[in-house]
Amino acid sequence: METALENLSKEDLLKVVSSRNDALAERDEKIEYLESQLAMYKRMQFGQKRERFEGDPNQTELPFEVEPLAVEQQQEETKQKIEYTRKRP
Repeated sequence: METALENLSKEDLLKVVSSRNDALAERDEKIEYLESQLAMYKRMQFGQKRERFEGDPNQTELPFEVEPLAVEQQQEETKQKIEYTRKRP
């Protein structure tokens, strides 16, 4: 190959070098694109590096503490016995 390059003119050598540079640039762009795709798929598979939940400050909070009176009312309601008769056609 070296002997074949020695026989080429200056213009032909510049064309060969520029075509190799173009091929290398295309290869580098392809590698960069594939690396970004791989990073995206890793994020999709494994999630973000840190998980943090920031709630909406305007959202009202749920009352988890129930007054004793309300608890008694709920217990009475669940203790009611319901009876009915069913008519078959």
